[in-house]
Amino acid sequence: MKKSLSIEGLAVNQGGNLNFNPVEFADTTFQNYAEKIAADYSEIIKHRVLPQLSRPGNLKLRELRVLTCIHFFAIPITPAQIAEILRVDPATISRSVQKLETAKMLKREENNRDRRSIRLLLTPDGRQLTTAYTQAVSEVFKELESHLLYGLSDEEKTTFMNVMIKISRRAEALRALANT
Repeated sequence: MKKSLSIEGLAVNQGGNLNFNPVEFADTTFQNYAEKIAADYSEIIKHRVLPQLSRPGNLKLRELRVLTCIHFFAIPITPAQIAEILRVDPATISRSVQKLETAKMLKREENNRDRRSIRLLLTPDGRQLTTAYTQAVSEVFKELESHLLYGLSDEEKTTFMNVMIKISRRAEALRALANT
């Protein structure tokens, strides 16, 4: 069954109403949207947020994302959990953790539940940097969004995150199946 999907701002075929099967369309376009969203957000953060921060040891956006991940969780988390949350290779997280530990932004703690792993905690300097980073992101996006005719509600952002997590996990599982 074909359904109509309206893409806001698209002036093609009846004001943006396209007739196709949205399910089939989704699998052919998820990658494009994900890449474009990632590129747009990275550009905003690199050009508008990062210049506002003093980053010890020239920490990169990757390290700030690791710190932020630790910051947003109420309990210390493991590098493996960070890799899963950020959808990044565990080796990349290990390199970032090492760099952040050297910069005295985080510290390792023994994991009483699993002796093979560690849990990560922010140091006071790490907490200060992460707070400055998250505040700068919030301020920049609020300022930029104030120039738009439309924005996203908090509920829409939360829904989007939940759906993107599902899509990301689905894509990872599909890739694993495709490579077997």
